[in-house]
Amino acid sequence: MILSVIVDKNEIKLVVTLSVIVDKNELEVILSVVVDKNKNKPFARNLAAGDLGGMDSASFLRVLASKLPLYLQQKWISRVGLTRDIANRNPTLEDLAQFVIQTERNINDPMVQGLGYQRTEKNASYNKDEKEKLQKSRCTKAFGTATQQDREQKDKREPSCTFCGTNSRHVIDECRKFEALTVEERSEQCKRKGLCFRCLKPKHLKKECKSKIKCDVCDRMHNTLMHDPRWMKDGEGNTRKTTNDASTSTDVQSEAGRISSGSTNVKKSVGGKPQTSTCMTIVPVIVKHKGNDRCISTYAFIDNGCGTVFCDTELTQRLHARTRKTKLIVKTLNLEEVIDTEVTVDELQIAGVKEKEFINLPPIYVKDGIPVTVSDAPTQKDLKRWKHLKDIELPEISNRNSISKVTLMIGANVPSASMPLEIKAGDIEEPYAIRSRLGWLVYGIQAQEQADIHKVCFCKQEEVSIIPRQEELERKFKDFCNMEFTERLSDHREGLSVDDKNFLDIMEKSITKKDNHYQIDLPLKQRDVAMPNNKDQAERFLERQGQKLSKNKEIHEQYTTFMNDLEKQGYAEKVPEADLDRHDGKVWYIPHHGVYHPQKPGKIRVVFNCPISYRGKSLNQELLQGPDLTNRLLSVLLRWRKEKVAIMADIQSMFYQVKVTPDQCDMLRYLWWPEGDITKEPVAYRMLVHLFGATSSPSCSNYALKRTAKDNEGCAKEEVLDAIQKDFYVDDFLKSVSTPQEGIDLAESLRQVLSKGGFKLTKWSSNRREVLDSIPKE
Repeated sequence: MILSVIVDKNEIKLVVTLSVIVDKNELEVILSVVVDKNKNKPFARNLAAGDLGGMDSASFLRVLASKLPLYLQQKWISRVGLTRDIANRNPTLEDLAQFVIQTERNINDPMVQGLGYQRTEKNASYNKDEKEKLQKSRCTKAFGTATQQDREQKDKREPSCTFCGTNSRHVIDECRKFEALTVEERSEQCKRKGLCFRCLKPKHLKKECKSKIKCDVCDRMHNTLMHDPRWMKDGEGNTRKTTNDASTSTDVQSEAGRISSGSTNVKKSVGGKPQTSTCMTIVPVIVKHKGNDRCISTYAFIDNGCGTVFCDTELTQRLHARTRKTKLIVKTLNLEEVIDTEVTVDELQIAGVKEKEFINLPPIYVKDGIPVTVSDAPTQKDLKRWKHLKDIELPEISNRNSISKVTLMIGANVPSASMPLEIKAGDIEEPYAIRSRLGWLVYGIQAQEQADIHKVCFCKQEEVSIIPRQEELERKFKDFCNMEFTERLSDHREGLSVDDKNFLDIMEKSITKKDNHYQIDLPLKQRDVAMPNNKDQAERFLERQGQKLSKNKEIHEQYTTFMNDLEKQGYAEKVPEADLDRHDGKVWYIPHHGVYHPQKPGKIRVVFNCPISYRGKSLNQELLQGPDLTNRLLSVLLRWRKEKVAIMADIQSMFYQVKVTPDQCDMLRYLWWPEGDITKEPVAYRMLVHLFGATSSPSCSNYALKRTAKDNEGCAKEEVLDAIQKDFYVDDFLKSVSTPQEGIDLAESLRQVLSKGGFKLTKWSSNRREVLDSIPKE
């Protein structure tokens, strides 16, 4: 960014020239100068006298913002709206300065450098002296205030393009319309307007031109814009004409096909120095179904300019992954279209060839071919040119069960795929490498061969709003009815996933009865899981909790009562001395904190923080969530309103009524002070039941509840067992019957059957007094 203030007796003018990337320090200094100028009273007073108003005026800021690149203008529009909505004021020049500084800092971050924008260098076809002379006389990127006399003479001072006309504010060398023409069309226009083929100026011919301009491509004595691609240098430095006249037009004609796939191949059609192509961030990976050991080796392209994940059709076919049809808006550099595609239903996972730590992928869009090839990846030979990169080993795939091409494009919605674990960087202009969970990602490697075609890959996922056909509406309405009413004749629900089947298999094999309660294993994804020792983490959390409790005596007392009740009611116990030194990876300490229900301000509930992670591991990550065994709320409510007599009840501490296998209780340890005395050393406790906060607990408790009905078949009435299966929503029981006597009988039978599974119904409610009177008081 170049900014200068011109002040003389006739005019005050602020000249700004912007580029996409600027030096941070230079930018901060320049923008601070602008702010200082705004505080300068003579300057501000003179500036306010013009058409633009003060430097904080809307018109001034609008002209200044128009000098930004288009993508920054769009972000500035959003920033203006936020400033007005949140700060309740109009933005100022300082707001714009901070916005540009922040944006510059973001785009120069090594993590994202090279994404979302592209450096461009304008091809100057005139020599240095002529360029400086022209820049002094023109004001193509200037704004400010001037006197009436200056405005009258403005057009005389500004240059005009000999192709566009006198109203333009650029020279022909920078004319986008002229550059968009083919070489033949440019030649015809120069002949028609009498322009020199070397300097592109009128009133003389090429043989009379005194300019020393040479073509940047072939070194011949003509302007680079007039270079014919058919004239190329051979190995001896001589210029010769090629016979492949169709090469340029072929690439241009096929460009639309490449754009529609989300990738644009940019071919240099005008003058410029030959460039080398940049290698893409391509890594070999392993892809598989979640919960399935069958793996496919292939290559993945990590594209942080893409907002979703794409895969090749061949990959889904090899994995036998299920998909559903959908529509997708694909936006590229100069095209936006709606395409019919498919999206995966099955959950897939990805890992590096040598990392072996799998990452869950979101739904993946399927398309025929990824517009990147394995040849775009950096090679071991490329890395040897750099000292700081030569020790990096780039693995290859060669086994039978592999696809030797790029079949995955992973976007920014999978941040763990590009999260840096280690960085190797050289000087500021040198390439660098990041070790992620998928392997080494190399940025900025230039291929040794020169290339005129450069790939620009990006995609933004958007929903498509389309009016469905009548048949589609009818089908969706039927699906809605079938999902809400379980009494339908046909069942169109999707089958159980592999994880859900594993969960139910663990339940069936491990469930037993102990002390009139069901006892079930923790549904671990891997039976031989090894957890790190996170006792120090639990100690830090408990120390912070103690600091909070010491400041509020009432909360401290309620917290202590809750923790003491866990032990008194048999839900927890102190860890025996013999088990304290257990080191087999089956020990996990869970931090805890207190919460209050908005409608129960005087009652605290202690929640165990099962999702918290330590060294990449957490309890919830290792547990299977299980299938959704909860009845649909709408179905329960509709049946509850069916008859005249309504009954409601609640299962007391439902999760805590299902015990955990003793050998796994050490994975549910926590720390607490004896009798709640925070001055004493914390003691290790362990829960003996399934926790409130564990991802598997809802399914485990619902499974035990339904198992209670199943185990009492033949011992209880059919309507009682049916009520247990259908009329519970989590731990809330809602049922309606025809007469009060039916309600009395149902309540009595229900309490007896559920007590055999360790469940106790409390908080009874009914619209008939005789039903409530039949419930024994506690």
